[in-house]
Amino acid sequence: MDRSKDAASEILRLHAEGQDSELEAADDILRERWETALSHAVRDSVEQLVSLQEEESILAFAANRQADSGEQAAHDSRAPPVVPPEERRGIQVTHLDRNVDGSITERRQVIKGEVFRPFHNLPTMSLEDFAEQEYQDAMRRQEAQKAAENNKGPRRMDQLERDGDEDDAELVEQAARKDRDWDDWKDEHPRGMGNKMGKRF
Repeated sequence: MDRSKDAASEILRLHAEGQDSELEAADDILRERWETALSHAVRDSVEQLVSLQEEESILAFAANRQADSGEQAAHDSRAPPVVPPEERRGIQVTHLDRNVDGSITERRQVIKGEVFRPFHNLPTMSLEDFAEQEYQDAMRRQEAQKAAENNKGPRRMDQLERDGDEDDAELVEQAARKDRDWDDWKDEHPRGMGNKMGKRF
């Protein structure tokens, strides 16, 4: 690394000298400049060649190890199934936390692949299904309302007139009896006879 920096600085120095005294010894400066550039390029290519050979041996070792673990996983029934990359649920991240006593605890977290999903809840049913459900609910409410109207006791006279049933003699008799009972109750319990907040008259 130091040699490559030295070579680069030497090339810059030679360029600067070549501009200052271009007429004096132009051939010598030009030759030295090219020699330095070529030696720098040769040094870089040798370093890259060594790095590529090391990388090739590392990749071969990793491929052999992966093949061995694949064969072992195929023979081991307890081994987890191999999941293709497109079916994986997310990235697994390991956090190392230092406790107060100096020990280290390990936490694993799976970052979901659904990071960019909508912020709102997606619909769980189609519009047709929702409309059918609402229609069924409305029909049940209507049936319950009719059953409640049929099961409730006699109506008062003003309710019969509002519903248009004042022509039915039996309903009119029941309504008259209900109105009389209500009037009797009101006569027995005049307005203001309730709790007087402790006041006695």
